[in-house]
Amino acid sequence: MYTNEIDILEILDNNEDISQREIAKLSGFSLGKVNILLKKFANKGFVKIEKLNSKNLQYILTPKGFTHLTKKTYKYMKDSYKAVNLLVTKIKKLSVKKKLEGKDFFIYGEKDEIYKIIINTLDELDVNYMSIHNIDKANFSSNNQFIVLYWNPEYIKEVKKVEKYNKNGEFKNVLTL
Repeated sequence: MYTNEIDILEILDNNEDISQREIAKLSGFSLGKVNILLKKFANKGFVKIEKLNSKNLQYILTPKGFTHLTKKTYKYMKDSYKAVNLLVTKIKKLSVKKKLEGKDFFIYGEKDEIYKIIINTLDELDVNYMSIHNIDKANFSSNNQFIVLYWNPEYIKEVKKVEKYNKNGEFKNVLTL
């Protein structure tokens, strides 16, 4: 599902002969909001609206609209790249410090894109780690110092519950480093 107004331009770019109702369904916006946005984009020259017959309209992404969409996509990709690099830098800084402290590393979460960023960073630094998929059943040694890296906001409640019983451990949400 799309979440940004600019995504309507992307929908138009990817779908010929699409109705406002279909755009609303794909975007998650109300039909009224789609109507307003299409008129706004037409006024800016991003979209051309052609009447096919007495009931149907066709929405065509103009070269100006395509350029606008490309600029927004480019900016989004640059911002995302910066965010990923910042995350990697923060993980590296934390990992080097905790490795020098002799901590055992655990990664708690599903194997998604953030997981891949974390393990690639730890592998690059030659940090040994263990992936855990159920924090309640993780076997944390009572004698060893350890750190658990997690990122999914849905896991915070589970982590907090386990954290209070494991005084030798640190639990770090990598997205809030």
